[in-house]
Amino acid sequence: MEIKSGIEMEIGAFIDGLRKQADTPEFMRSGMGFKEVEEGVKITKHQLHTGVDRSYVMPSIDTLKTFTKEAGVEWKDGSEDRILATWASDERVDRHGDIVRQNWDLANYKNNPVLQFSHEWNRPPVGNSIKQEVVQRTDKRASFEGPALRMLNLFMDNEQDPSGFSNQIFCMINSGFLRACSVGFFPKKITFVEDKDERQELGLGPFGVVFDESELAELSPTAIPANAGAVSILNDMKAAGQLHQNSINIILESTRNSIVRGKGDSQQWFKQQDRWLSVWRALFPQFEIDEHKNLDEPVEYRDIKESEGAPAPNADLSVQIDELKSFMTDKLDSVKSEISSLGDKVEEIREAVDDVALQKEISKIVGNDEETHNSLDAIVNSASAESLAILTKNTK
Repeated sequence: MEIKSGIEMEIGAFIDGLRKQADTPEFMRSGMGFKEVEEGVKITKHQLHTGVDRSYVMPSIDTLKTFTKEAGVEWKDGSEDRILATWASDERVDRHGDIVRQNWDLANYKNNPVLQFSHEWNRPPVGNSIKQEVVQRTDKRASFEGPALRMLNLFMDNEQDPSGFSNQIFCMINSGFLRACSVGFFPKKITFVEDKDERQELGLGPFGVVFDESELAELSPTAIPANAGAVSILNDMKAAGQLHQNSINIILESTRNSIVRGKGDSQQWFKQQDRWLSVWRALFPQFEIDEHKNLDEPVEYRDIKESEGAPAPNADLSVQIDELKSFMTDKLDSVKSEISSLGDKVEEIREAVDDVALQKEISKIVGNDEETHNSLDAIVNSASAESLAILTKNTK
């Protein structure tokens, strides 16, 4: 890709431009993020067409062992089953209208080839990349052919990561549910294309630039896209033992992090969260799953507890149905009791209203005669209901 009318931008000017765009709907939808750190400015990009390369033919186990050793990562029996080939980036125009040239500087990354979860540097990695290479990619579905960054990634098992967090991420990716990934990098050269015709020919967006000679910092599995078959896919994962109630923590944090990086707001967060909680409560009805209220605070990895009195899962469907009936009957009895209590209160209110109405009728009859009014008040306050009815009838 040759650029004819490009001018190199200073990092400071580029960041100023990003700040001006940060609150626009286009920027929020682009999946782009930026953060100023000691090393410079870190750019994160959730590019389209990234994810697992299912057509990739894995090298021999001996070759994989060599890659792993060179990456400084532990090899275990079965490690070959936890390696996934991933398309990390290519030169297609992304959703922010930028192009990332595939002439990556990988020197520093090779010293610490981490796989982070959703670009969160303050959390332990979920694995390491054992091989990175820029190769020619052909994507017939999208009519694309060009250079692309492909990486071989080894995910930790439950022995290497006792929390089970890394294994859940691996299972979601390997099952095809967690499909996207995102690169984090430090741009060394940023080119702005001045000529409008050339910008159009390249497909650059209104604010789009070309990132060149970028230093790769990390690769991250990113937000899980909700889709019409989500419940079915998750049910299959649950049945296979690849998913449990605590996995909602990962999904919510991934979603929250993407909204924050895209400069989204709390309304967007609550909408997405409600969608996921509805799905999760359908999958795990016996568990109490609370919402996460603060968009700015990370979703902690918590242990989801069973609801008190909820039916426990059972292999025998008829037993589950009986337990559910018993559970719902108890709930219904509780509701009936509350309705009965409300009925008593309504009756009290009706009696008070009748008393007020009676006082108004007496006032109409007596008028402003204070002495008569006081006498009738005394009678009303001491009379029984039957006497009061007779008094009212005779007065009329």
